[in-house]
Amino acid sequence: MEIKNANSFKIGPSKFDIIPATLSHCESLMEFGKDLPSFYSNIEFLKKDLSDPLKCFFIAIYKDLVVGFISFFKLYDEIHLAYIYVKKDFRNMGLGTRLFKFAYEKFFLKGKEIWLEVETSNTTACLFYTKLGFRIVYRRKNYYGENKDAWIMKREA
Repeated sequence: MEIKNANSFKIGPSKFDIIPATLSHCESLMEFGKDLPSFYSNIEFLKKDLSDPLKCFFIAIYKDLVVGFISFFKLYDEIHLAYIYVKKDFRNMGLGTRLFKFAYEKFFLKGKEIWLEVETSNTTACLFYTKLGFRIVYRRKNYYGENKDAWIMKREA
C-alpha cells in the first residue's frame, strides 16, 4: 500500500504503531536502501543483524505500510545510533522523535551515552539530533568519502 502526500493532512505521531522489526519485515526494510546508500545491500546481512541481541530495529507502521525505522547497536560499552529514517511523505509529524523515544525506553539505552555520525552537510539531520539532546564532539575528515566529513555526536547518559 502506498500513500501519496501524507503531509497534505495531519497525522499525529500516535497514529503510527511502533514495533520491533522481525525477519518478516526484511523486504520492507530493504526498500529503504533506495534512499539510504549506506543501508544494507544484502538481505542476508540484514537478517543476521535482526537476530543479533546487541542490535535493535524498531519500525513505524501506518496502515500496514512501514514508513520509518530506527536501529541501534551496542559495541562493548558504547551504544551507537546506526539509522533513523522516516519516509519523505511522513516527515515533520513527530515520528522520528517518537521512534527515538520508543527505542530509548525499549532497548538498553537508559543511563547510557549514545553516539552517532552524520554527514556535516546534512544540516536537517544535525538539527534533529540536537533537538534529541546530541551535541557535536568532533569532526571526522573524509568519513563518507573524499571531502565528505562527518560530525561525531554524543548524547550524554
